[in-house]
Amino acid sequence: MNKKSRLSGIKNIGQEGTLVDRIIDYIQTEIAQDRLRANQKIRENQIAKELKISRSPIREALRALERDGLVKLIPGRGAHVVEITPEDACEIFLLRSYFIGLAVRLATPELSGKDIWQYKKWTKELLRAAKQADRQSFLEITSAIEKFFTHHCGSSRLRRFIEMIGNPCLKYRAFLASIPGYMDEVVKFHLGIVKAIERKDASRAESLRRAISENGRRLIHHYFIGYSNTDRKLQALAVVKRFAAIGKCACFRGWNFLRAHQFFCKDF
Repeated sequence: MNKKSRLSGIKNIGQEGTLVDRIIDYIQTEIAQDRLRANQKIRENQIAKELKISRSPIREALRALERDGLVKLIPGRGAHVVEITPEDACEIFLLRSYFIGLAVRLATPELSGKDIWQYKKWTKELLRAAKQADRQSFLEITSAIEKFFTHHCGSSRLRRFIEMIGNPCLKYRAFLASIPGYMDEVVKFHLGIVKAIERKDASRAESLRRAISENGRRLIHHYFIGYSNTDRKLQALAVVKRFAAIGKCACFRGWNFLRAHQFFCKDF
């Protein structure tokens, strides 16, 4: 997928955004896909050249990402990607499970027939992405669904909380989508949420959405924390090897084990 389509991906699935919003989406995608890595400097000139824009909105986007905990602005040194440990990720996933679950609960009685139709449409696209092992589309669609629920929850403060605690975990969310069977499980949960919303069962919808985040937290703990250093490195590298070998995950094509080790295991 080229840079232009990466920039417009979420916009095409979700709602129109400002230029700053689209720059934020672009930087988030670069981080999730490991093109911008932990502690790496984000070069404004390079982004401006690639997107054919001025540096002013880029600086505004970086300030927003700093508030969200995804980057840090260092005086005299520019913006750098924040490093999140597996322990941090597990804690964030736990908190997110409650926040996003609450958003789904609050949104359920407010959704119109047209809104539910849109959610079901995304769920079908999510199923197609899972069957095709299209990890990038899968992540974009799940992001759009999340924005959909936070938009309809009726609380701008809750929406902001979810955005703030979600951004730092982009690397781990991308990793989860690479685990065999994970995308299929997420699709099953969303199909259940659709049925719960159609019945106006807000409690059930909340429970199922929380289960998605809890499953992600459990897998992060399993692969990164629950084993010895050597064992969990091998677990993470096995996922990379499987997807790189079959060429289904564009993010991992051409990866060698050194790069995979640096991406997944440098926190250990």
